[in-house]
Amino acid sequence: MKKHILIIALSLFLGACETMPEKATVDEATIETEAANLKSRADAEVDKLFAQKYIDPLTRYLQTHHEDSHLKTQFTKVEKERDKRCKKIKQRFAKKPKTAETLDKLKRGYAFSCLQVVKDFKQHLGTEVVVKNTETVAAEEKIVAETVAETLAEQETTQTTEAEAEAEAEAEETEVATHETSDTTTAPVHSLAECQQVLKQKNYAQALSYCQPLAKQGKAKAQFMLGQMYEQGKGVAKNDSTALDWYQQAAKQGHSAAQSVLGVRHYTGEGVVQDYSKAAYWQTRAANQGYPEAQFILGVMYELGQGVPQDFVLAYQWYLLATAQGAKGALESRQTLAGRLTSEQIAEAQRLAREVQAKE
Repeated sequence: MKKHILIIALSLFLGACETMPEKATVDEATIETEAANLKSRADAEVDKLFAQKYIDPLTRYLQTHHEDSHLKTQFTKVEKERDKRCKKIKQRFAKKPKTAETLDKLKRGYAFSCLQVVKDFKQHLGTEVVVKNTETVAAEEKIVAETVAETLAEQETTQTTEAEAEAEAEAEETEVATHETSDTTTAPVHSLAECQQVLKQKNYAQALSYCQPLAKQGKAKAQFMLGQMYEQGKGVAKNDSTALDWYQQAAKQGHSAAQSVLGVRHYTGEGVVQDYSKAAYWQTRAANQGYPEAQFILGVMYELGQGVPQDFVLAYQWYLLATAQGAKGALESRQTLAGRLTSEQIAEAQRLAREVQAKE
């Protein structure tokens, strides 16, 4: 009977879009309501930060919350994102002329958040810049320090400076792209938001032209959406092999929905060799990121002992988490399994569920 439930759930999931259901109200003391609300607000703040393109707001968040132990998970995410964006700035300026003028632009735009990038660029100016005496070097170091100090004192001014630097960079990249292509009618690269919008409007031909360049650039979300288009034959000829390739690329970058799709593929053997262990591996990665369908499916796999050792406590734990987010079938499975557990086992599952939620 449980296998039938899982197959139905998998069918529903394979046909579903990426949109995750809103969290449902937790109907028992398994996951503390207040803690969940706090985490939700903290995650929303981080999501808002990630949605905007500037680096300095991330740095300000790190400055504000560096002593907040309850935000350790969010702090780490923001720190990684800030470092990733600084790395992109470093890569961008590595292609520019090694001149004092370029260094000045780098300082003005990114000294606040990416000071190490500024220092590294300065060290690699090489013979293209006239050798400076000790006093000049000291003066430049002072400029960098003053730039950071001014930024801390006037944060809005710094963001404006970074915005100007980003606008200038975008203009330069557009000009380079125009010169590098022989096809002057090539459409500009669109944003991920535009890709999502046209896909939501079911304008699949346009979605392909918007999303495919982003997917090729390594944008995990665009890769996942392109996988869906190839799987469902929307805007392109249906091609399960190509769909699987895009899902794999997105999953390897940590995209939870893509990871869960791969888990389903390995469970059913669709397009790959059936392998419960690999199915459990991908569902675990997605479930640990809070993806509700993966949490439900992983609960079923623990209950049945498929790809993992049979463990009713862990199965109940994942059902609890999936139920809290409204995953279809999770509440019924949790209630059914509860009749086979002792009160001690349920208490242990509740404790484990709280630990997982704290790490999400």
